[in-house]
Amino acid sequence: DKSEFVDMKLEEELQLVDGNKVDWKGRSALKFKYGGMKAAFLMLGKYTVLFLVSHN
Repeated sequence: DKSEFVDMKLEEELQLVDGNKVDWKGRSALKFKYGGMKAAFLMLGKYTVLFLVSHN
């Protein structure tokens, strides 16, 4: 049972973002590895700082 769960989890993690999307090294982009909340908070922080600096 546990091995089936692990196999399903690995299949889910190894899904490609899109068939033709690649990372900066030219490798296929994996859904679990790129983007997500880390990238979202990084961009949100960047634009918050830019907004605060430009409106003072």
